[in-house]
Amino acid sequence: MDELEILVEAKADEQDYKPYLNVEHLKGIKETSQVFLKENNFDISKEPDFSEMTEEQFIKYIENNSNENLVEKFKDLFEENFRSNMSNIYKHNKTGNNILIFFLPTSETRANVGVDTVKNFCKLIVLTGCNEGVLISEKHLTSRSREELESSNVKNHCSENVYNVISYVDEMFINIVGHCLSPKVLKIYSGKEVVAFEEENKVDSKFFPRMFINDPIAKFYRSRVGDVIMLQRKTGTSNTLIREQISYRKVVYAISKEVRK
Repeated sequence: MDELEILVEAKADEQDYKPYLNVEHLKGIKETSQVFLKENNFDISKEPDFSEMTEEQFIKYIENNSNENLVEKFKDLFEENFRSNMSNIYKHNKTGNNILIFFLPTSETRANVGVDTVKNFCKLIVLTGCNEGVLISEKHLTSRSREELESSNVKNHCSENVYNVISYVDEMFINIVGHCLSPKVLKIYSGKEVVAFEEENKVDSKFFPRMFINDPIAKFYRSRVGDVIMLQRKTGTSNTLIREQISYRKVVYAISKEVRK
């Protein structure tokens, strides 16, 4: 086989993926999921760095390395395809808790993600023994679906062991870490840490500036209502004396949630 024949065959193989997969898009959101996991201190050492792969290498890796145990658990709830096979479970380096990152297969018959889909996702989190779940869908959730997901966090709708359920639409699942306008998250105080922080610094966090639970930073760092986020933000210009500022934000329900009350 000469060089021209090899090139033609390679092009033919490459075209096999293109009709049914937007490889660049899927690879991009998978890369973002790795940034998300790394920033939140989850172990991703068992996966390669997808940002260093070509699209063809990415395709072959996902096709040959799907989490078979996870597929076995979700096959009765969701369709198995390339997108769902991108899903996986990861362990937190500090707490040992598990998080499920699930790439929802696209439905050709539904315009949005319905309530039954959210319920099935909550069920899957429990079935896989995870404490948290991130649902990444190509289509938007309906208003009822969003309420169902919120109730999972507020009322422990999934299970007592499940304490955080997050949803993203592909277009909103972006890497905010390196953005020039995004402050650096130095620490997140949760639960008893908030009480200890208030006592040590003789402050009441309820008077801190607010950050809504659906804020991109709060969401990307898995914050929950009541958390205090310590931020480092660049200020002024190179001519100013103070170039960085430390600030704190209290995580609260979004306006829509407060209105419904």
